Amino acid sequence: MQSLIQTMKIFYHADDFGVTVNQSNTILNCRRNGLLNSVSIIPNSPHVKESYELIAGDVSSGALRCVCHLNFVEGLPLAPISMVKGLINPSSCLFKNSFAKMLRINLSPLRFRYKAYYKAEIRAQLKAVSDLTKSRTLSIDSHQHYHMIPFIFEALMEVITEDHYKVGYLRIPVDPIKPLISCPRLWPKVPPVNIAKWGLLKLLYMRDRAILARYAGAATFKDMNTAVFFGMFFTCRMERDVVSRLLPAYRRIASSHGRDLELMLHPGGIYDKNELLDPSNKDLIAFYSSPFRYSEQKTLLSKSKL
Repeated sequence: MQSLIQTMKIFYHADDFGVTVNQSNTILNCRRNGLLNSVSIIPNSPHVKESYELIAGDVSSGALRCVCHLNFVEGLPLAPISMVKGLINPSSCLFKNSFAKMLRINLSPLRFRYKAYYKAEIRAQLKAVSDLTKSRTLSIDSHQHYHMIPFIFEALMEVITEDHYKVGYLRIPVDPIKPLISCPRLWPKVPPVNIAKWGLLKLLYMRDRAILARYAGAATFKDMNTAVFFGMFFTCRMERDVVSRLLPAYRRIASSHGRDLELMLHPGGIYDKNELLDPSNKDLIAFYSSPFRYSEQKTLLSKSKL
């Protein structure tokens, strides 16, 4: 057990890096003055190159992990419009499909057509991050966890294999539930919608795991890590009290399985809707301007390990 504790890494991770340069600097303040050691970068942001320049040195030295944050939620696609026409609004060319709609597509014959659309966009976004990092080994997650929808998950596996990437990390956003069950004083802080999302993602992963098993022997997945995840029950609620109370239990679980641990936070707020990738999306406006982002900044700005 002692050797596992010594080798286990804890990733204090910020999603949604790179929407704007100012937002990226806000997130990076949590690295300069706190615990942050991992970010997910949005490939289709118009500011992705400028934002990546802020972290390029730390990424190349290994001091900061940079994850490809596949985005099919907001903004413009990177693939040619003709190859992703089912994913975008024809008038604005912005992404349009909700998670719920893609769940319905997953259960219909249309999934084969949509799978081709997603393969084209996944290919373009992975290439964008690979070109930025100058690496064929990628860590991968996705905005709002779209990659967990089985036909999109399969599209991702196919692109990774066909384009000969190596995968260093793939996010499986399904927290172990035992730490939460063992801390009833935190139950009232869990938004009911997050419990529903956790249950849905756990169900989807049962199918994804079978898909992943078909690729497990491929060299591209040989060294893939699927770290223990901490962040779904408390998405945008990862306050210091929550994290400090639950982290020891998550550490023990990760150590006992010989795996790394990832804490997902969203410390980078955007308060001018005109800076968003889709200024007309009311849900995203509320998501990026949530006051809980300040609380999550404070968690990451801790001067000592939690």
